[in-house]
This record gives sequence, structure tokens and C-alpha cells, in this order.
Amino acid sequence: MSLQRALKMGTVPRSTSKQSEWDADDDEEYEEEVGDEENEEEDAGPAAYKAYMREKQARSAGTQLPSSNRKSGGTSDPMEEVISRLGSKAEDIRVHDAKVVDYCVKRLLDTADGGEACLDQGIEPGVAFHTVPPGSVLPAWRKVQGEWGDDFGPKERGFCEWAVPEGAEETCRVLFITGGVNIYYSPADGYRPLSSRLAQCSGMPVFVPDFRKAPSQQYPKALEDCLAALEYAAGHNHKGEASPATHVFVVGDSSGGGLAMATLLAARDSGAVDFSVVAGGVSVSGWLDQTSSSSSYESRKFNKRDKSGDPIFCCGSAKEEREGTMEMALTYVGGDKAKLRDPLVSPLFAETLAGLPPLLLQCGNAEVVLADTTRFADRCHEDGVQVTLEVWPRMWHDWIMYTEGCGGSAPHLLREGELALDHIANFVRQIAGLHPVEYVVSPQCL
Repeated sequence: MSLQRALKMGTVPRSTSKQSEWDADDDEEYEEEVGDEENEEEDAGPAAYKAYMREKQARSAGTQLPSSNRKSGGTSDPMEEVISRLGSKAEDIRVHDAKVVDYCVKRLLDTADGGEACLDQGIEPGVAFHTVPPGSVLPAWRKVQGEWGDDFGPKERGFCEWAVPEGAEETCRVLFITGGVNIYYSPADGYRPLSSRLAQCSGMPVFVPDFRKAPSQQYPKALEDCLAALEYAAGHNHKGEASPATHVFVVGDSSGGGLAMATLLAARDSGAVDFSVVAGGVSVSGWLDQTSSSSSYESRKFNKRDKSGDPIFCCGSAKEEREGTMEMALTYVGGDKAKLRDPLVSPLFAETLAGLPPLLLQCGNAEVVLADTTRFADRCHEDGVQVTLEVWPRMWHDWIMYTEGCGGSAPHLLREGELALDHIANFVRQIAGLHPVEYVVSPQCL
């Protein structure tokens, strides 16, 4: 199994040039590419092709589709029951343009790098970056030569970065914890497009720590760094001045989503941070169960015939994908399988989630870790935590990093990615008592 396919690998910083417009030649190329796929489906037989076309027509109409065509007959699915009971019914959580989604899925499959070439490249205008050097908040560290991820990102590690929008609400701050299976990425390595968008749409400074990463830097070092970053963001502004925050929000994607929830649990219990100012948390495509026991590894495994499931995880069987993800989880905990059930590694296994602030949990209906999120949402509900669950039809793992339409020459931008970020912005702004943002495409994406 390819390591890149298990979760996205790191990348060097990219240019900030805007995506080219969709023109007639691009449309012709797109129709040829997607048209070839439809012909392949037709060859599969009349019944299969009719089912495929019914699905495509439903998507074009914006209808929310069943999550899987492969459920055993008549058996209730706990994951679907949680989505039905707790999932947000917001009108814009739907397929907005099936043509864009089809194109993105094809691009993700064709690049054969786990989606790396399709990541957003543009930096949101009006957002300034301020670096906090190693040793100020986090300890200085380096990747060991030859280990996973040593050829990506800066050599000197342990810095932090503020992404600050013009006119920012200075006392409301976001701590953003990056994904990358706790091995890859840094604030300036692959994540500036997302941190700049989050800063711009929320109107808040976003603090991104370069926490210590495996293999050489193992649990609990990443968690210790995230707690230190939370304490710093709660007490300092982007100029480094002592400035108490009124509201701090902890947000993360993928493995960073799991680490964000673990950081909230640790902050709740440790007393290291004034938990009264920790106002909310957000997990996007969160890796909340590092034992990889969720049923969605099977039900959301990418299926070439009906194009359903997660195109980020598509190079092996469900068993191989599960084992590959487990391999990286074990790397994080130094090979100790028992630690994978530690609540500060896999927040799903916390004895209680009571006492956590309001949470927004977002995930795609096509992704293999979907059940991590639905199970965690159910636990939150049982333990009395205010939780909002959003399950976005047809979206794959970490789709908010593909708002530009997966690179290439997509006909439009991925509206679901833009709107998911707007939902995060409105979630934190409502808690902070600020006016909501408008649901419009950002200037960078015009």
C-alpha cells in the first residue's frame, strides 16, 4: 500500500497565482474524460448503467444520495442512524455541482499521489503571516534524516505562525492543528491556503503550531505542544504581546481533528489553560479512532464501478487501507498498540466527553473515516455536549483543502469546500457574539 494513499503527504509551498478560467477547450477536454467513464459504465451492462445514470441524475438535481450502495439487505446501519438523528439539515449541505465533483474525483484518482497535486495553492488576499520562532512557544526540533517526512518542509522546526486578516477581532482567536497523520506538514508547508481562508472568513487571527511529529517525536510530544500553543494563543496576540483572549477556538483537520479533540480533553482535565475562554472546537474529517475500527473503512472504500467512496483511499483493499492507517498510528505511539485506545490518542475512547465546549463536527459522506465522526458525535450527544454534525454528500477526506476545484481546469470551484469553511466561520462567530459571514465565494476564488 502506498504511504501517500493512506493520507496526504507534505508539499513544498506553492505559488499564489489564481486558477485559470474554464474555457471551451477545457470543457471539451472534460467531456472527453468524463464521457469515457460513462462509456465504461455502459459496457458494464444495462442494469448497472441505468443505476449509474439514476445516481448521476440525482446528484445533478442536488439530491442527497444514500451513503453506500453496498449495504447488506435490510440491516440497519448505526452510522446512518446517527446521521439521520443528529446530522444538520442545512439547505446548503448538498451536492452543488455534480460536474465539479465528478471532475475532482477523476483528478484525485488520476494524480495517483493521494490528492497531493490537487490541493489548494492560492493564499487569501488581505491575510498577513507572522512567524513565532522556535523556542518561543514550542521547543526547537528537527526531522531525523531518512525518516518519513524528512524531505518535506523546513529543516529547523518548532516555529508557529499567525495568519491575521485585515480588521481582525483581536481578542477572538483560532488555534488550528494541521493534519498529516502526525508525521507530515508544517504551518507554511501545504497549509497556508487553508489557514488564510479560515482567517479571512472567520475574521479572527489563526495560530498554527509546528508541533513535534513522528516517527522520532512520539506521543505525547505533539499533544504537549498543542497544549502549549493553546495556552499561548489564550494569552498573547500576534505581536507577541500579553493580551488575554475572550474566546479561543480549537480547530483541526484529519489527524489534526483528532488532536484538536484530544487537546480539548487534556485542557479540560489538566488545568494548564484557563478553560473558561476555550469557547468551542471543530473537527473536519477527524481521525478520532486510531485503532481504525470504524465500519466506514469498508462501506466507504472507493468503488470503481459506481464511483462511490473515498478517492483519497483507493489503492488497496479495505483491509490494506485499514492496515496502512494502523501502521502510521503505531508510528505515532512508538509501536505500542495498547496506547491507540488512550483517549488522548483516540478521543472516541474517552471515559466521558462531558464538560467540553460546543463542537462542530464536519465530515464527507464518502470518506473512510466517516464513522469516526458519527460515533464521536453520538458520544457527545450522550454525554451532554452541544454538538453540530455536518455530513456533506459525496465529499472525500479533507475536502476543505480542495476549494479551488482540485487543480487542473475544473469548470467551477468546489462550492462544498467554500461553504464548509463558511459554516466553521459562522459557528465560531456566533459563539463569540459576532455577526455572521455571508455565504459568498471569497475574492481569491473568483
